[in-house]
Amino acid sequence: MALYEIPLTPDNQTFSLRIGDNTLGFRLIFRDAAGWVIDMASAAGDTLIQGLPVLGGVDMLAPYAYLELGVKLFAVSGENVPEHPNATTLGNGSRLLFMT
Repeated sequence: MALYEIPLTPDNQTFSLRIGDNTLGFRLIFRDAAGWVIDMASAAGDTLIQGLPVLGGVDMLAPYAYLELGVKLFAVSGENVPEHPNATTLGNGSRLLFMT
């Protein structure tokens, strides 16, 4: 297993990542009271996951094991940073990590 950080800034953003044998599209959006949410798509642009809340301390992809993405996705925070990333901490104290 390998652990990788997705470099982020506390802005809404869209990007693609090659993870194992898959290229996945990501869209991160801050939605006020809901916090940060992730939409994921296949390389062909087909929606895989929509509105996934970014939560610290859990594998956010565990409920989607049936998609067989072969990765786990975690949000982790440093000291004096809220467990769940807020509008200003994503990429600044809160990191998004995936494990293959």
